[in-house]
Amino acid sequence: MNKTEAAKPRWRQVTSMLLVVLASLLAPLALTAIWLNIQIRDTDRYVETVAPLSRDDTVAEAVSQRLTYELFQSVDVEQSISEALPQEASFLAGPLNGRIEAYTQEIIKDFIKSDGFNRLWVEANRVSHAAITGVVLGEGGIVQSENGRVSLDLNPALADVKLSLSDAGVDLFDDMSTNRVDLEYTLFQSQQLAEIQDAVGTLERLTWMLPLLILASWSGAVWLAPDRRRMVLFISIGLSLSMALLLLLLTIARSSLLDSSTAGGGSADVVAVLYDTLLRTPITAARWLFLLGFVTAAVSWLVWPAGFMVRARAAIRRWSEGIATNSTLGPLFSWITLHRRVLQLSGTFVVLLVLVMTQWPSLRDVLILGLILAAYLALIELTARVTLAAGRDSDRSYGYE
Repeated sequence: MNKTEAAKPRWRQVTSMLLVVLASLLAPLALTAIWLNIQIRDTDRYVETVAPLSRDDTVAEAVSQRLTYELFQSVDVEQSISEALPQEASFLAGPLNGRIEAYTQEIIKDFIKSDGFNRLWVEANRVSHAAITGVVLGEGGIVQSENGRVSLDLNPALADVKLSLSDAGVDLFDDMSTNRVDLEYTLFQSQQLAEIQDAVGTLERLTWMLPLLILASWSGAVWLAPDRRRMVLFISIGLSLSMALLLLLLTIARSSLLDSSTAGGGSADVVAVLYDTLLRTPITAARWLFLLGFVTAAVSWLVWPAGFMVRARAAIRRWSEGIATNSTLGPLFSWITLHRRVLQLSGTFVVLLVLVMTQWPSLRDVLILGLILAAYLALIELTARVTLAAGRDSDRSYGYE
């Protein structure tokens, strides 16, 4: 082989590996960009994502505390109670004020979790969807985001809040002017958010270019690679590592956001709910892609016809056959081999029974049970094949074949 022929495979291998690295670096960006474009920019998907927030216990508790505080700041309830009580009972104004405040918060909390408020929340988000995307892009609406500050604008709900309180017997706020109350609740405040918003705008414009670049890089890597099966292994490993990196970065970002929001006077619990709700889709997708890359890499590694893998598979086979012929475990392996179909059918029935008896099994439940069943069936089949192979080798060694 001359120098030119020897250099060509080396050049192709280096180039293909660079393409794999490029695709791995772009994969987290592509997933993020697709999430922004499909879920955040799409009105129906966005409303479907944020709608449950109004019924979340954490959000309802925090918002009701803030609204109760604003109402009692606008109206001197303790003074009104003191004026209504006889002079000798005026000392009860303070305790009664605390009781009324706690009762008012419970009423507001129930209202926030009601269907009426949820309809207001959903419709307001749908009508002003261009502003609602400010959660990520820094625009305005009932959910506002500006200069790193994300808030719930609840002023449109003031009339319904007062009506709910009045219906419950709390009429202290009936004559209160709406201009005296600030019903904008800050979910979190982070200076880093304003900086992220600029980068997000650029990323969103590359939504469909990034996946094409990734596919082109993968295709080019496989086409250029001297060993294409090995390149599939490297691509799979790169995909899994990139998704693991994305999940790690999202975890770090969540922790940083919680810390900065708490320092800015926000509620860490509310920030966690908002973050987890908005990021649920990309996190789930990243986990699935990580699993896909891991499984593909494992399969590619197992069938890799390299000398190392051939020797490794041979060693595993000899070790398994040694166990199958062991005086202690041999009878167990023989029994499993003899009854493998019954064992496999029984395992399948048990998994199906668990699924049927589980109320509303999630996709995660189905996936976990499916993986457990696949591993169980594969283990039974592998045990049977090893036992049968060990038996044939034993027959040949004694001259029966």
